[in-house]
Amino acid sequence: MNSGLILKFSFALMLLGVAFASSLSLYADADQARIQGTEARVFVWLTNTDGVAKTVAFSASDGELNGFFEDSGFILPASGSKGTWLHLRAPDCFRGAETVRVYADVCSSPTSCTTLQKTVLIIANPSGACNSYVGSFVSPYGVGQPMAYGDGSVVYSTLTYASDFQPTDYSVDVLGSDRCVPLKPGEQATVPLTVVNNGAASTFEVRVLSEGHDLSLLISPQSLSLSRGEAFDLRASIIPQSGHAPGRRYASVQVMRHGVVLFEKSVCVDVREQFEAEVKLPSSASGMQCEPIELDGVVKNTGNVGDSFEVTGPANAIVMPNGFMVDAGESRAFKIILPENSLRAGQSEVLVTAKSSARDIVGSARLLVNAQSCAPAVLPGDAVKPIQSQGDNGVKLTVGVTNGFDVPLTNVTARVEGIPPSWRVESSAVAVIAPQDTANLSISIFPSGSEDASNPVLVILSDGREIARRPLQPMKASGGLTGLFTGLSQNSLLIGMLLLAALAVIVLVARRQPSQSGFHERFKDSLNSIRHEIEAVKQAPGGKG
Repeated sequence: MNSGLILKFSFALMLLGVAFASSLSLYADADQARIQGTEARVFVWLTNTDGVAKTVAFSASDGELNGFFEDSGFILPASGSKGTWLHLRAPDCFRGAETVRVYADVCSSPTSCTTLQKTVLIIANPSGACNSYVGSFVSPYGVGQPMAYGDGSVVYSTLTYASDFQPTDYSVDVLGSDRCVPLKPGEQATVPLTVVNNGAASTFEVRVLSEGHDLSLLISPQSLSLSRGEAFDLRASIIPQSGHAPGRRYASVQVMRHGVVLFEKSVCVDVREQFEAEVKLPSSASGMQCEPIELDGVVKNTGNVGDSFEVTGPANAIVMPNGFMVDAGESRAFKIILPENSLRAGQSEVLVTAKSSARDIVGSARLLVNAQSCAPAVLPGDAVKPIQSQGDNGVKLTVGVTNGFDVPLTNVTARVEGIPPSWRVESSAVAVIAPQDTANLSISIFPSGSEDASNPVLVILSDGREIARRPLQPMKASGGLTGLFTGLSQNSLLIGMLLLAALAVIVLVARRQPSQSGFHERFKDSLNSIRHEIEAVKQAPGGKG
């Protein structure tokens, strides 16, 4: 039972491997290449037809030859072909042939991989200077038979002829891709380069030259020792600097010996457009809730092209200016005004954004705004102490107000409620009462008419907002002769004319009537008549009673 399952599973795996491999093919542009002088190049590529992208890693078994791939790994598209060049060199004076096996490790997932193989025959013929040399050495020339002396002894020669072929010319190549690397400012890419020594063994220096300060190019190592025919891989790290305009930039990698440049390789970078911005705001701000709060900010264009920006804040905020142009690397200031009563009392988070004309929002910042309430709380009961007194001239109040808040009270005034509308009130005002300080208000109330105030109330205000309310003692209306003359003083000129006319009538009547008792009766009647006329005038619509 188990053995049957194993056989089925193995057969399924075999079918899967066949299907996977059948959708892939490894090719070479030649089955045989010849090295004549410098090097041989073979282009190898893969074709994918199964609709799934794959990763490819190349390697080769090159025997005594030296070789490298221009691109040892890449992503194979889901449908199509992709390849790279294999460079092969032979050691000095090497003559013969090598079978080079090219391997391609192809994976569609970490657990699904296969290896493809292609064989290429490489034939090498050395230059004419190596005709009598093999591997830099020549074998000794032929020597005749040893001499015999007749006494049985034989003389053997121990002299051997040998020489070394080692030219003293210095020649190097720097191999690598010629395509431009696309990068944005601040991004980094590593470009692989290979230094091949075609001349005599020596130590070489590597340096980098770039145009201006647009590119930062770092090479490692900066010094290397190579034997003849030896190769070494370099790593060049490229970083386009921020704030520079997009476009193509070049840098050069030079290999030198004793200050003499032996080879120069250009490295190309395509700097792409970058749309970025930074919004700078203070970390926090504060103000009064009932007053406009102003915030100052800055938009900095951190991209590499000039751009126009639109600045927005909260829905009811005013931004000045709300749109402007900023060159690459430059900054522009703006102001945000938060209208009065647009924030709740306490801390509120404010978001400010900068939107690019070419992109969406590219910069934003947040800050906390502490809005202090303008409406103070009600003063405690012992903070307002009224002293009340009433006399013939009306009611006098002296009110002591103690500011128990931690902020000053400004424009402190008072009013009296619960009194007849005909009564007149005069009150002083205090401009500022500092925290924990006390100030006095003076209030004068002038009653009028016969109506009393049974439930008067004292109201204390700051900037027109009520901060305290205290009941007062009942107040009496004016009465007696004082009330009469107070009422008279508050009526119109008509009442005064009536009084003068009535007094004149009384005097005339008194002169004509000698009887004392009759005089008193008529005087009393005249006073009553005058009183009734005054009351009638006071009750009329134009009176002030």
